[in-house]
Amino acid sequence: MRRNTVSLFLVLLFAGPVWGQGITGSIHVSPSRLTFGTQLVGIPSVPQLVTIKNARKAVVNLARLRATGDFSQTNTCAGTLAENVSCTISIIFTPIAKGTRRGAIVISMDPAATTPLVHLSGVGTVVEFTPDALSFEPQLLGLRSRLQVITVTNIGPAPLRIAAIRIVPAGERWGKRDLYPNSRWRTSQFSETNDCGDSVGSGASCTISVTFIPRKVRSASDWLILNDDGGGAPHKVPLSGTASLQPLARQVR
Repeated sequence: MRRNTVSLFLVLLFAGPVWGQGITGSIHVSPSRLTFGTQLVGIPSVPQLVTIKNARKAVVNLARLRATGDFSQTNTCAGTLAENVSCTISIIFTPIAKGTRRGAIVISMDPAATTPLVHLSGVGTVVEFTPDALSFEPQLLGLRSRLQVITVTNIGPAPLRIAAIRIVPAGERWGKRDLYPNSRWRTSQFSETNDCGDSVGSGASCTISVTFIPRKVRSASDWLILNDDGGGAPHKVPLSGTASLQPLARQVR
């Protein structure tokens, strides 16, 4: 009877977030799902934490705690968990291929059977940006800034196909269809040129050159968007700059 009761508690736990639900005699987990976002293939992510709390009136034996898929874990659970005591699991995502990757934190508890406690997901990409953001110094109104360059590197084993490179307004809704030349956006204060073409070979790089021409005395922020087949697309590189409080100057040609 005890085994069935514990199994029922774990089924309830797996159905969704459970921290603070007050299920008498249960194991609480927070959060029950983790999303790691987009991560370079082969590069470990920043760790994310999960907390386990024993709300039962008895010691829980954590016979085995492991991560599945492209995820790894370390923990402070030490094999057993006393009544009303918590421990933490530190989880790292290291994708082995591009695209959506899924896994779980799986635990075997005595007397319960092996049960997944936390759903894990992330996206692997082979597209590396150096740097991954551009910030321009205060610039005179109407005066073109110096070029800043972003290097795009394909770390994957196959050519990277590029569908579009565009600058789009930050904070506005858009989709992949909006990234092509016939799309209409407000005029950006940033502009780009690139030598990427429609593909970048395995292990190769291309460059995107960006300039800033402020037209209003306020801060500007847009996104440089790369739409490709490298996983996690469309990729966004934040662009930011500010105009100085000076009279309008002629644009540098």
